[in-house]
Amino acid sequence: MSTPAPATSGGAQNLCDYLIRNAKDRPEAAALTNALNGTSIAYAELLKKAGGAAELLRDAGVGPGDRVAVYLDNSPEYAVFLFGILGIGAVAVPFNAALLPHSVAPLLADCGAKALVLNPRHLRAAGRLFAPGNALTALLSPAPAPQALPAGVRFLRCNLEALEGPPPRAAGASGDLALVLYTSGTTGAPKGVMLSHANLIANTGSILSYLALTPEDSQVAVLPWAYSYGNSVLLTHIAAGARLVIDNRVNYPSTIVQTMANEQVTGFSGVQSHYALLVHKSDFCRRSLPRFRYATCAGGPFARPLIDTLRGTWPKLRIFCMYGQTEASARLSYLPPEHLDARPGSIGVPIPGVELRVLRPDGTEAPPREVGELVARGPNIMSGYLNAPEKTAEVLRPEGLWTGDMAWRDEDGFLFIAGRKRDIIKTGGNRVSPQEVEEAVLRLDGVLECAVVGVPDPLFGEAVSATIVPREGTALSAKSVRQSLRATLEPFKIPSRIEFVAGLPKTAAGKTDKDAIRRRAQESPGEGLPGAAPVS
Repeated sequence: MSTPAPATSGGAQNLCDYLIRNAKDRPEAAALTNALNGTSIAYAELLKKAGGAAELLRDAGVGPGDRVAVYLDNSPEYAVFLFGILGIGAVAVPFNAALLPHSVAPLLADCGAKALVLNPRHLRAAGRLFAPGNALTALLSPAPAPQALPAGVRFLRCNLEALEGPPPRAAGASGDLALVLYTSGTTGAPKGVMLSHANLIANTGSILSYLALTPEDSQVAVLPWAYSYGNSVLLTHIAAGARLVIDNRVNYPSTIVQTMANEQVTGFSGVQSHYALLVHKSDFCRRSLPRFRYATCAGGPFARPLIDTLRGTWPKLRIFCMYGQTEASARLSYLPPEHLDARPGSIGVPIPGVELRVLRPDGTEAPPREVGELVARGPNIMSGYLNAPEKTAEVLRPEGLWTGDMAWRDEDGFLFIAGRKRDIIKTGGNRVSPQEVEEAVLRLDGVLECAVVGVPDPLFGEAVSATIVPREGTALSAKSVRQSLRATLEPFKIPSRIEFVAGLPKTAAGKTDKDAIRRRAQESPGEGLPGAAPVS
């Protein structure tokens, strides 16, 4: 199934073209606002600072095709260096600043970075960032130089206030590599996804076409820009000439809601856990947000009770349930808001310009209602994994990108995810979709979050295990949950193991870490009590 071509890229060949265009058309309009101090950077100023970053990088010996690692929180510095890197034809390799240095070191070596831009708080651990074989030659930070650095590594102090230079604009083809985004590693070791300017421009245009972003739009940026979902939020807003409000205090939902109200934002983008925090841990649904018009959710299913709560508070709110992968520059499909009621749980239709098919293992297309693997083709699909030709060949085949997600489509072509290929639970000759069970549990009163996995079982091969986060003040038991599920699930789908915890483990990208849950489920008998410690 495919949809029409994406919206025009506006002639962009390099991602920097978005910033250059808006610096010309809307020079004084705010591009970024810092929620901590209320200061803003206008488009023209952001372009000048990106030009200054480009000159600093050139002084550090960075040239076209070189890789530059960016180890920063969402910040004006992040945006300045991202566009400075791209503007000289170099390749940006972002790392989430929440990652510890020992997690970043092997990735830094894998990408062969020529330079590293890092947060001052990581300077003390700078020496631990350099693994054997790392050819890094320059370290850039706004803080003073660390006491000791490995031989051959230069330190360059970069003061954001002083950065200024001519507009960065590299010559080259749109197919040149722009970003290497490391996957969050929930299904094994992180892999470096290689994305070109053309990949990201195509995806940005497609997202703009269905979200209909305008220069009047704004949102609080809580998703890390170092990951594909957050990166797409950054690029779409810069492309649209819109505004992003930076607030990294995502674990304090009341603070985020206050920022949304203060800044009169028009949208919000997050994973399900972000919405759960806003709805259940703050006064989000009692606030007056007169300009709030749209919300997007990706990175996993969006629980129906949360959707209903949002719509009950803001009846005109346009809610977009989306699906994607880092390997696809971010987005592959979306469910148009007008289909939320008719097709609950659907990931919708392909974004403009993308083809999605449900294929059997032999490559033939599965008919409606039959589960197969979701395979994608389009201009947004990666060129491969960095330094991993074997892994690339496993997923990039003649049919397209084999996503590893099992799915089915209805007679009208709307798609539904059955689960990751490796996550489908095989119990007693039956196949169980974890997502179907999770959605059933999330519809129960008193359930805040839920994750379902398969665990080894000597009789049935695998058993269905549910890890549940109850809402505060609710009394749930494994017995009451099973009784309630009998009305909506077949007996073999009802979890035989149920555990109650205070919180689900999350990856740095904010997604539920099912590997951690699976390990815990194999070690613990379950039947835990509400209020128990979080899974670790």
